[in-house]
Amino acid sequence: MNVSFEFYEYAGIIVPGSVLAFGAMWLLPELQAYLGPDGFTFGELGLFVVISYALGQLVQGVGNTVETLLWWPFGGLPSKRVLDGESLTSEQHARFVGILREDGVIGETVSRTEARAAMREVYARVAASGHSNRIDKFNGIYGMMRGLSASLIILTVVCAVSTSDWIAVSLLAFATFISLRRTHRFGWHYGRELAVVFLATRAP
Repeated sequence: MNVSFEFYEYAGIIVPGSVLAFGAMWLLPELQAYLGPDGFTFGELGLFVVISYALGQLVQGVGNTVETLLWWPFGGLPSKRVLDGESLTSEQHARFVGILREDGVIGETVSRTEARAAMREVYARVAASGHSNRIDKFNGIYGMMRGLSASLIILTVVCAVSTSDWIAVSLLAFATFISLRRTHRFGWHYGRELAVVFLATRAP
């Protein structure tokens, strides 16, 4: 069976799963015995990718909780906040909301659930127009950073519980902080770029 992965699957699933797998081997050296004394063979590399994919799916389950906790203090996901006018000029926001209301996508007031549904429709329209490449990259990187944040949180907790190496714990905690910052940054990039590209596709 020939299976090919898309960019989001590599960035958002396999990469976080690989980080968790390598981190587990670092914390539990006995796991390295399953890879052989000389590292990966070709078959073991394929198995490692499959394991990383499975771990990545589980990690993104944790990442969903991380995402909720990350955006909650700031007022929710960028999808709702972009519709509220954040990160857009007043002229861009007026055009963006005006088009969506004219098309019946949103009403005068928009809840968080309605905002997410509206932005999914916005993305579907952009993708149908063939202009979603840059947006897909931002979304893939956002998914990767969210997954990395979840993997690093897990590794930080395990390291703190299983070892007394507080230097390693501190480094993992710092890496987690940087990863969360990057998650926040690319979340905004995605939301803003989606709105701007949508406006460009509707320009006269």
